[in-house]
Amino acid sequence: MKKLKCLDCKETFKAETPEEMMKTMIPHYIEKHKKMMERHNDESKEDWMKRFNKNWEDAKEIKEE
Repeated sequence: MKKLKCLDCKETFKAETPEEMMKTMIPHYIEKHKKMMERHNDESKEDWMKRFNKNWEDAKEIKEE
């Protein structure tokens, strides 16, 4: 399991896979970052995904508490 901080605020999330992490973060982004999401274009989405993937790869495995 890995723990990641939202790329746009300080809220944290835990998940086993990057796909699971995305599913976990989507409701947060819809609720907390809706305006930012509406302004995204293809280039900014690609940039966000690059940052997300790098953060996922860099995140250390954590033990479930």
